[in-house]
Order: sequence, then C-alpha cells, then structure tokens
Amino acid sequence: MTPRASMSTAALALLAASGCTWGEPPATVLIAASPSQLTRGVTAVLRVTGRDFVPPTVVDFDDPDRSTVCAAVRVELRATGQATVALTEARLVSATELRARIPGDAAKDIWDVVVIDAAGREAAIGGALEVVNCPMTPPNSACDDGEPCTFDATRDPEDRCTGAAVCAGEDWRADGTPCSYECTTGESVSGACGQGRCLPLPGLCTTPPICVTP
Repeated sequence: MTPRASMSTAALALLAASGCTWGEPPATVLIAASPSQLTRGVTAVLRVTGRDFVPPTVVDFDDPDRSTVCAAVRVELRATGQATVALTEARLVSATELRARIPGDAAKDIWDVVVIDAAGREAAIGGALEVVNCPMTPPNSACDDGEPCTFDATRDPEDRCTGAAVCAGEDWRADGTPCSYECTTGESVSGACGQGRCLPLPGLCTTPPICVTP
C-alpha cells in the first residue's frame, strides 16, 4: 500500500467515525433565530441555533482522495405575499449554529426563517423575524441602520428615519474611512467605508469554499 493510499484510508476512517460517511445525514432541526425584530432598512447578522448542522460527506470509493465535505447552506426569509429575501454570507459556525447577513431589503412583515442544506432539504422557524417600520412620530426619529459609515458624530450622532419609514443614514463618511466589519464567522475585521457601508478589507472575512477535501 502506498503512503498516499494509507492517508486516504485514514481519512475515510475518520469520516466513518463521525457518522457522516454514507447514508442520509440527519435532518436539520431549527430552534431559535436572533434578532427576532429589526427595523426596515437595517442590515444585521442573523444567528440561527439548532441541531444537526453537520455538512454531508461525499465519499468517492474509486478515488478516495476526491472525497469532500460539503458545507453549502442557504438561508432565506419568506412571508406570504412577499418576495423571498435571500440572506448573504451564510455559513456554518458549529454543529448547532449558523449565521447569515440580512441585507436590509426585507419589507415590513413577520418572516419565516428558512434554512436549506447542501442536499436541498429545508427547515424553517415560522414567524421568527418581525421587520417593523421606522417610527414616523416624531418626524425624523432617530434609528440605527447597523452600518458604521452612515453618520458623522461631529454632525449628527445617529441615523434617521426616512420619509419611507426606513432606517437609514446619509453617506457622510468618505469612502476609505476605516471601520470595523462583523463577519458571519463571529469575529470583527478591519474594513473601510464604501458608499455608506462598511466593507471588509480584501482577503478578510471571505466565505469558505462550498466543498473541501478532508
């Protein structure tokens, strides 16, 4: 047996021990989502807890070196009569938690949080997220759109509600101004303002590949 084959056998044995080598992986069970309420127009990181957030393993017995662990996961917001809102940067953090970014374009409604695993199976928490309008009284009420680049503390310390009842701030900070960006992995990295939003510096906070070789 060649050293290469020995490594492949060991890798397969490890996968088998994890219970994911063959057969259908257990269905994901969702428990809770946080935050449970947002103001319309706000961007935020959604945290979903549950069970069996385990990426399925694809084993190639003809060529074990090509066996992969697929970590693809999608998260969507769905509500009757509304267009589906696809969250971005969805990723598994552990076997009991995943995170994704709410882009800030969900309409006022009560939304189901739906998780789609790599096999296309869905799990949902009904009514898990309520999106509310920015308060209209008093006019120009203070709010926070979740972005550190849309206000200037020397001019106005807070974002404001727009006439469309959306929380937003003017792009007062120049592009390139340093900011801190929250990744969906949980850590914060250095970023820079760009068109009113904080963007991670190149090479930081990147989404992992869908499939990796164990």
